[in-house]
Amino acid sequence: MELAGTDWLSRRMRGTISSAAVIVIGLMMFGAESAVAADDGDYLSKREGTFTQTDSMSQPRFDAEAVALSDGRVLVIGGKSDLSDYYSPFTPTAEIYDPSTGKWSTTGSLNKSRESPQVLLLKGGKVLVVGGWNGDPSSGIYNDPTWSTVEVWDPATGQFTLSGLTTGNYNVGHAVALANGKALLIGDTYEAYPKPIAEVFDPASGTFTVQGNPVKQRDGGNLTLLPSGKVLVTGGRSGSITVNCSLESYMLESEIFDPSTGNFSLAGNLVNRRIYSSSFVRADGKAVILGGSERNGLSCNDLAPLTKAEIYDPNTGQFSPGGSAYVSSSFPWAALDDDRVFSVTGEDWMRDTPRSPYYLGLIDPLSSDGDAIVTGPMAAPHQSGIAVKIPGGKVLVAGGTSEKQDVANGVAEIFDPATKPPVLKFDFTEVGTFKASPVKKSIRRGKTGTIALTFTNVGDQFLGRNKVCGTVPAKDSRHLRLAGKCGKDDAVGPGKTGKVKFKVVVKKKAKKGKTIPIKFVLATEDFDEGTPITKSTTAKVKIK
Repeated sequence: MELAGTDWLSRRMRGTISSAAVIVIGLMMFGAESAVAADDGDYLSKREGTFTQTDSMSQPRFDAEAVALSDGRVLVIGGKSDLSDYYSPFTPTAEIYDPSTGKWSTTGSLNKSRESPQVLLLKGGKVLVVGGWNGDPSSGIYNDPTWSTVEVWDPATGQFTLSGLTTGNYNVGHAVALANGKALLIGDTYEAYPKPIAEVFDPASGTFTVQGNPVKQRDGGNLTLLPSGKVLVTGGRSGSITVNCSLESYMLESEIFDPSTGNFSLAGNLVNRRIYSSSFVRADGKAVILGGSERNGLSCNDLAPLTKAEIYDPNTGQFSPGGSAYVSSSFPWAALDDDRVFSVTGEDWMRDTPRSPYYLGLIDPLSSDGDAIVTGPMAAPHQSGIAVKIPGGKVLVAGGTSEKQDVANGVAEIFDPATKPPVLKFDFTEVGTFKASPVKKSIRRGKTGTIALTFTNVGDQFLGRNKVCGTVPAKDSRHLRLAGKCGKDDAVGPGKTGKVKFKVVVKKKAKKGKTIPIKFVLATEDFDEGTPITKSTTAKVKIK
């Protein structure tokens, strides 16, 4: 599974992906529409899993790479801690997390600093690191010789060793570990009309062997290792930004690479045109293609997120629509043992306040209802962090930054989907005053008056799904009524005031001089906790 492409600048804030054998991605986020279940409050009863903070990394890491090792440990490579400068260098350092001890330890460093390399776990336990940019703007993104270099990390020595050069200085945009212990690298040349290149790297000899060229040149495609040992190639855009940006350049055609012959052949068409998608293989052997973006305008970079997954069946060679499984390029995700998708959303999707808790969503990419199971809280934001499945069905989440992308962190946490989170408690401190204006209102018989209900948000989170409902005592309904029972004012930001107006209709035969109380109830949610909040107040109407 790979996310890559020659459009390096657009990849910079997306990160890269590890090998197909390890379901890890550097950046992903659920769409707002799938962050909660469809029915108000229903998702609160579905919350699953808890987070436990573990030992922090040795240094903050933003946009690092990670891969699960054969022994269950996790190797984390590179990343950067200084986010104030766009061209600040990526660190060559690496470290290892051991789930059995909950501790990090340093290991050997890369020989070259690399931004957005391909990182693969090879058969036998070694780790292959291919390509990436050295981060030096003077070298130029597409003329950087680092693209053609390869390093291999050996768990026996804890050291990285430079191991040969690709056959040309091209962008290794896609890579996947093969079942035979080798690695397939796919890239394209740096020219107006890029040409596709495919090679197989043999770690035993440190040599590259040119394969048959892919049928299509694709920027931002995706590779998936199938149970048969063949490789599924999907999505992406053909041509270069300056030459070809038509809708048709976003490809539906997929390909199959057969390691036994070294050749590519066309396969079935995707349901949707996708670029920068992700994938994993289910327990039943079918591949799930999810996330990514589609063309959304005249510009090549005017993209809209895709919220639907699709399923590839190796037995038929065809794709079929899946459920809602929007995974974008901003937050870590992984596939759990039960084939559901785990995704950390970071801060609340409606604001940019660096405050915990931070959410995780669980979705079934085969389900059509699109509901996500929300859980949390987390100790820190993890945009551009890493997520790696570890033994026991748990997930390590570490590093990254807040949505403001100003400070990287080294915080690490363990998500356990098998545990039940505690019941959320709330003390109403997010809502300040809830009052009617005016508190007392005089309305003539046969006339209509207005009462406004206001509520203040005194917290630092958005208040959403704000509904105010009014009730007239049954015994007084012959005197007056409300033109509408409920009103809404959604998404009230921190420090803001929400308002809902009600029309009060006094009947012509109402009793003059009578005062009738109307009870109003506010029902809202703190978006950060997803916790229901209710408050009530009363207004009095005197009939004139």
